[in-house]
Amino acid sequence: MAFTIANFAPLGNTSRRGKAPAEWTYKTTDSLATCDTAAYFNGVSTILSIGDRIHISVVDDVDTTTAITDFGTATVDTNASGVVDTNNVIGTEKIYLNVTMADVSTAASVWVVAPVACTYTKMWSVINGTIATAPAVITTEIAGTLVTNGGMSITDTSSAAGDVDIATPTALNVLTAGQALEIITSGASTNTIIGTFTVELTPSGQDSD
Repeated sequence: MAFTIANFAPLGNTSRRGKAPAEWTYKTTDSLATCDTAAYFNGVSTILSIGDRIHISVVDDVDTTTAITDFGTATVDTNASGVVDTNNVIGTEKIYLNVTMADVSTAASVWVVAPVACTYTKMWSVINGTIATAPAVITTEIAGTLVTNGGMSITDTSSAAGDVDIATPTALNVLTAGQALEIITSGASTNTIIGTFTVELTPSGQDSD
């Protein structure tokens, strides 16, 4: 789908356009990545100024909208000879979700749900006591598919309450809005120890750094 000017509108007063950044809204079924391509907004080049912000809502259907599938803000970076380019579309801020596992030493799963389309970019674990015998190996899955580098091994050697481990997923870590991320413990360790996990989700269109 190409840019549709009928779905583009000013947000508030634009009388100082060119003097101060103006705000615009846009509704589309195109992805944020598509909206971020150079020349996408050429159809409104005559009214856009460098620094203007365009708030984009990605929806299931423009005319009969029942769901927002993604959203973000693009800033006009260049506008010359009728060619508009925006910088990388910025989605919402990173999302952090916490979930508690009653016992990392018993094979089990807990889940968190992605509220928007996003990428699972980091996870921290912390335990509230000492595990023994073997490490508690933590993995993560999305729809039954193992996330690459999405888990950690909580060591039993010299373990103690407050020990923190970090995972940085590298592949197979994209979630759709409403999709669950499963956090799994091998249960190989002993002692009944609570584990708390903090999951970082980066909304689609935002840099994961």
